[in-house]
Amino acid sequence: MRTLAVLRLDERRADAEGAYAYLRRSVADRLIVAQTLLPRGLRLLIVEGYRPQDCRRICFDEYCDAVAPHVAGAAIDLTLATISGQELPLGSFGVDPVDVSEEVSRNRNILSAALGAVNLVSGPTEWWHWSFGDRHWAFTSNAAAAFYGPIPTLADGLKLH
Repeated sequence: MRTLAVLRLDERRADAEGAYAYLRRSVADRLIVAQTLLPRGLRLLIVEGYRPQDCRRICFDEYCDAVAPHVAGAAIDLTLATISGQELPLGSFGVDPVDVSEEVSRNRNILSAALGAVNLVSGPTEWWHWSFGDRHWAFTSNAAAAFYGPIPTLADGLKLH
C-alpha cells in the first residue's frame, strides 16, 4: 500500500518486514473505491494489513482461542481521518455499539457505508477490522468458500490479485 498515494498509511503497527503494508490487490482496489465514497475532507487511514507468522504467533499467545485474523492478506485494520491526518472519534476497541456517542455512531456509519459498498465485511464489535475474500468474509457474506487462505510469510508469495 506504500505505493498507493490515494491511501494514507499509518505506521503504528509497522513490523520489521514492512508486512503490515501489504494487502491483496483485490482488497486494495476496494479500499481505493471506498475512499472515493467518503464525504469530502475524509480519508481512510490504514493501520495494518497482512500480519506475518511471527506477529500472528504473538497475537495467538495473547488471545489464545481467538480466531487469528490477517493471515491471508485480505484483512485490514483502519480508521477515518481528516485530510490533515487527524483521526475521527470512532470509539475504543471492543466497545459495544450501543454504548457510543452520536458522533462516534455517525463516524462508524460513514466508514461502514463506504466499505460495505465495496463488499468488505466487519464484525459487530470490531469497527476497525474489515476483510474481503478470507474466511471471515466468506462466513459473514454466506459465500460458498473463501478466495484466499493463510500465507505463512511474505517470502512464500503474497499474491496481490
